[in-house]
Amino acid sequence: MAEKVEVAKAPFISPGELLKTSYEHYKGQWKRLLLLAALPYLSLLPFALLVGIFVALGMYLYASQNFIALGALVFIGVILALVYLTITFSVSSLAMIYQIANKTKSFSIRELLMKGWSIVWSYWIISLLSSLLIFGGILLFVIPGIIFSIWFVFAMYILVVEGTKGMDALVKSREYVRGNWWGVLGRVILVSFLVWIIVWVFTMLFQSTENEALGGILQFVISIIVTPFTVIYTYLMYESLKKNKPDVASATPSASNKRLYSIIAVLGFLLMVGFIFWMTQVAIQSFSNYQQNPGLFDPEQLEEVVPTNTSRTPPPLEES
Repeated sequence: MAEKVEVAKAPFISPGELLKTSYEHYKGQWKRLLLLAALPYLSLLPFALLVGIFVALGMYLYASQNFIALGALVFIGVILALVYLTITFSVSSLAMIYQIANKTKSFSIRELLMKGWSIVWSYWIISLLSSLLIFGGILLFVIPGIIFSIWFVFAMYILVVEGTKGMDALVKSREYVRGNWWGVLGRVILVSFLVWIIVWVFTMLFQSTENEALGGILQFVISIIVTPFTVIYTYLMYESLKKNKPDVASATPSASNKRLYSIIAVLGFLLMVGFIFWMTQVAIQSFSNYQQNPGLFDPEQLEEVVPTNTSRTPPPLEES
């Protein structure tokens, strides 16, 4: 009978090696990755005319004090913008992961985007389940929500690389993280802190009034530049953990694990519905107050209640 030989596990990639390897990967394919990171913003340019029409119509409605129509216009504009940005950011993020995972292969931008588009619905389902689980964890005294957010950090990468979908991707991510939770948390905090430092430095350099616009533009550009780096960084963590647990990639998540997560996801759903209901009640109450007393929001009447000129003339000194 053949004796089973255990393969020695490699240690989890160190923070220093992680930063170094991430930089080397980025340097080798920075043009394509930067284009994918900037694509959601670049794709907004053709919609500049539509945005201009919305702004002009909004100014007209504000000038005519038609606040109900203005609110409806703002609501429609926000919904359209959120839908469009959700689609473009999701597809470009998935395409970026696919390129990083297949760094030795050459794909056109169109091929990468088509790959991202083909699994975007699966990505949204995973994101929804993850969000519900984290909300449910927050409902269970906050700390479980933090634990879940680290457990499920690799779910998107598992979808792209292994093709695992839905709750199975979340369970697999948790299994990869098992035994290395603090290590993953520390590495996530490290890269987040480094990105914050970079943005903070540029914010301090251009904090003066005359350079405020330039500082905002540079912060925007920096956010695009660091995005591929953080994606590579996270992928390398996933790759390191996956190599040490090859049995997880081929295993089918147990029904008990998925049942437990489903229960927590339902709790998260109830929490989310309750929050939306509360916000709706607040909005309805505010609108009702406006209808009963429109002058409450009139700037001229507000000036009567709270005068803009608060300067006071000191009383004359009494002659001794």
